[in-house]
Amino acid sequence: MLMYDLITKLYSNDKFLLGTRIPFGVIFLIILFLEFNNLVNKTLRGSSMKRFISFIILSITLTAYLSANVFMTELTDPQNSSDAGRYVELYNNGNADVDLSSGWTVQRWTNANADPTSSSVVGLTGTISAGGFYIICNDADKFSTTYGGTCDQDIGTGGFADSNGDDNMALLYEGGIVDMFGVAGEDGTGTGHEFEDGRAERADSNISASATWDEAGWNIDNDSGGGDGNQYAPEDFDPDGVDSTLVNKSVPCKIPNFAFINQNGKIVTNDLFQDKIYVANFFFTSCPSICPILTKHMKNIQEEFIANDDVLLLSHTVDPERDSVSVLNAYADLHGIMNEKWHLVTGKKENIYAISRKGYFAISYVPTLEENSLVVPRNISDIVLYSI
Repeated sequence: MLMYDLITKLYSNDKFLLGTRIPFGVIFLIILFLEFNNLVNKTLRGSSMKRFISFIILSITLTAYLSANVFMTELTDPQNSSDAGRYVELYNNGNADVDLSSGWTVQRWTNANADPTSSSVVGLTGTISAGGFYIICNDADKFSTTYGGTCDQDIGTGGFADSNGDDNMALLYEGGIVDMFGVAGEDGTGTGHEFEDGRAERADSNISASATWDEAGWNIDNDSGGGDGNQYAPEDFDPDGVDSTLVNKSVPCKIPNFAFINQNGKIVTNDLFQDKIYVANFFFTSCPSICPILTKHMKNIQEEFIANDDVLLLSHTVDPERDSVSVLNAYADLHGIMNEKWHLVTGKKENIYAISRKGYFAISYVPTLEENSLVVPRNISDIVLYSI
């Protein structure tokens, strides 16, 4: 009955309310990952089989439900683009799938040209799911080799997805500009829309398509000193999200083995959580908006099950460069975190991000979250069943 009790409290008790609303949408979405040794119904009836249930609470903000709010979220020109290729990422912020072949096109104004380059005007062909991404690349083979996934549409070199960072780009529907990056007729060099040898990523405040360029709505890295300077693929880029090896996976999966360091400098592995129920989330200590609310909800769970040794909590920082053991320890003290109950862990960034994608199906970016955010599949119906 412990599993039922926890689920009931998470969904019905006001103190576990995760449907909190803020301007522009819903903050939280719970994705429950159930892990067990045998059939779910036997486990729910309280069989004696070992049970291992992972709940993930991840911060996510979705804007008001729009049927077709598609826009650009990332434009790339890696320093090593000759090997890695380039891509542009689209995101559908609406609540319905969008058939991009029904009138959606992209185009590029090269350098200071007042008219779009004719060869860059390309019709899109696929479907972008609600809450999903669509990757347009200039070389599918390079993209696959670099990022391990598959771009949705390869439109070749010299076009929309092959900018060297000083061009202007647009997403159009039936000939009208839906979303604009840059200023047509203005060479990007030395401007706020230059992403040469770097990338342009939509800011967390820029959450809907705009036909007019807004410099404040983008975070820019370039070789002229903008942002974090030159960017290299794959480490400085995050196309799409869910690890490609898990797409359309039909066989049971489990959380991969891991070893991280907690707020007390102790190594934390899967063994600690064996035969336990644990709630896992991703956060970072300097997050000013969503994370404190998320931590509050995690704290509620800690307090509710404080005397139950079968329930643990696990929080992964997505900013390990700054969230050291001492920083996590101070954060734990600040929020009244019980060291043996709730583990705040850090480690190598690539390992944390790998387990988020391969273990928890997390996606690397959505344009309403902070730089270090991860999100998960967007519907409660996306519950994934696992076995160990």
